[in-house]
Amino acid sequence: MSETKFTPGPWEVINGGDIFGPLGGDSGDGLRAETNDGWQVAEVRQYPAFTDEGLVDMGKGVTKANAHLIAAAPELYEALEVFGRLADQLDGDDEVERTPDDEWAKFRLLAADYMKARAALAKARGES
Repeated sequence: MSETKFTPGPWEVINGGDIFGPLGGDSGDGLRAETNDGWQVAEVRQYPAFTDEGLVDMGKGVTKANAHLIAAAPELYEALEVFGRLADQLDGDDEVERTPDDEWAKFRLLAADYMKARAALAKARGES
């Protein structure tokens, strides 16, 4: 897997829509914030968009949910990496006898999901 270049987590939502990395954290390119500061990695606000009803602001609940999804990005990335390593290890294990009813067979059915996970990781690294 390629080396990541984004600001390391954990990220947290502050003020309902500002997403920051940890205090004193790395920016992603080696610069460290002071111990009482962190890097702002995103801002989610209620900007309007044109709809069939005209110009409408995004609801506060949706804005908050979007901010929390963005804040979870480093942990989601890490979970996908773990899933990918597990799949790679199992795929290379030819010594295990498998039957259609075993857990390995069920795991193999997730191959399409595994490819989606790998594509998401590549996108997060800016490779696609």
